[in-house]
Amino acid sequence: MQDVFVRKLSLEVQIEPTANNVDKLAAEIVAEQLNKKKNSVFVFPTGSTPLGMYQNLISLFQKKQIDFEKARIFNLDEYFPLKREHPSSYYYYMKKNLIDQVNILPENWHIPNGEANDPEAEAKRYEDEIEQVGSFDLAVLGIGPGTTCHIGFNEPPSSLDSLVHYVSLSDQTLKANSVYFSHSEDIPQGALTMGIADIFRAKKILLLAKGEHKAAGVKISLEGPISEKAPASFLRLHPNVTFLLDRAAARDLQVLERI
Repeated sequence: MQDVFVRKLSLEVQIEPTANNVDKLAAEIVAEQLNKKKNSVFVFPTGSTPLGMYQNLISLFQKKQIDFEKARIFNLDEYFPLKREHPSSYYYYMKKNLIDQVNILPENWHIPNGEANDPEAEAKRYEDEIEQVGSFDLAVLGIGPGTTCHIGFNEPPSSLDSLVHYVSLSDQTLKANSVYFSHSEDIPQGALTMGIADIFRAKKILLLAKGEHKAAGVKISLEGPISEKAPASFLRLHPNVTFLLDRAAARDLQVLERI
């Protein structure tokens, strides 16, 4: 039995018993959008949080319950600098965990180029691609480690009007992400990321969080001040946002109103 809570500014918080429940429901939400509009435009994240969602989407595709042929996918971010063939690049991650497993057309998948010569020029190129599409039907996000509260790689402080840009990664983020690299010297110190204004182009936003290690950031983002110090807190200003959490990630929340 799911628990649904309504908070100010029409933001919905949905708490599921387990991480597997979150994964399954997230995939169902993506599938519903895709089946409603075959040429839907998505923003998708990387990292450990969405892996279960992608596995469920691949299963739905194999069962012929969804079709990505007309869909478009924009990725939130990419390490910079990092070769695309590096096994810890988000390009490699997406190819392995979704793109090569479904029938999305190569030209309909968009991701920042971590091996571009100039990060500012690459940020401008990616922003131009986003402007061409205009809006996103659904953006799926994770939330950063510890108290970073980052969405994409928008580390604190981040402004509400930010566009695609290069960002230096925080110590918390570097430490958390070091597990994905065999050698510490391989970890890029920065990344290219959609800005918060880019994310706000989405008609609907779904933030996923699983595990106790995400509880502090979830609490700050939902119950703390809306502030550049907690980028995910800005989501409370968007008209259509759902935080989809497992019980571990929601453990520190104070429920204000239950329906």
